[in-house]
Amino acid sequence: MKTTRLLPMVLLFSMSVLLDSTDLLAQCTGADEYGYLMFFADGSGDGNYQVNQSCSWSFESRIGGICKIGFSDFHTETDYDFVRIYDGPDANAPLLAELSGNIDPGFYTTTQPFAFIEWNSDGIETRPGFSG
Repeated sequence: MKTTRLLPMVLLFSMSVLLDSTDLLAQCTGADEYGYLMFFADGSGDGNYQVNQSCSWSFESRIGGICKIGFSDFHTETDYDFVRIYDGPDANAPLLAELSGNIDPGFYTTTQPFAFIEWNSDGIETRPGFSG
């Protein structure tokens, strides 16, 4: 059974969740905000994430600082299902990391008050997923 631990992920105050389809609303989770900390996940809970997920999270520091992103769990299908972290407000910003597999991805820090995170799974296999 998968146990999701929520660890501090980002120093910020606001977040928006962008989904490609209203059908995916139940598949990806937004954020729980605890003061300066925000948390996000693929929405799988104790099971595996769904096939063909496409979600993104946009973070902005209201105090003008940087965003620090980390994960408490990370297990996706290697080389097929990816989390991409961008150093800016959208996917046009420089790519900080492209993560896939059963890894300990460490922490990523933006150089500006914005971070954009994109999640995509293919249509075949799934894994327990991630939370950050």
